[in-house]
Amino acid sequence: MQQFKKTNKMKKDIVARHWILKPRSKNVSVHNYNELLGKMQSAVDIGYTSDDVVVVGTEEQIREFFNKMFWKHAWQIRDSFNYELKDWYLEKYRENNNEVITINLQTW
Repeated sequence: MQQFKKTNKMKKDIVARHWILKPRSKNVSVHNYNELLGKMQSAVDIGYTSDDVVVVGTEEQIREFFNKMFWKHAWQIRDSFNYELKDWYLEKYRENNNEVITINLQTW
């Protein structure tokens, strides 16, 4: 019974946030074989990417995680809202030594 209470308390402290990130630029490389010249050619262009992620952790952990991602990877949030905290999110959070986890929602 104590384990159940501990799990419920832990579940209340952990939150899930859905972040829609602003687009960021990144280098995109294209390599192809030019038959006329008989060699490989490369071209580099700038592409834009935007991510849709769920961040799971405590409020403090999520705040620290955002600061880290802002300074290291230039993440900026376009929109953010509460997200349903699923049981498997909690399981992955515990497997990650109770550290923040991110789940990519973008599908191709």
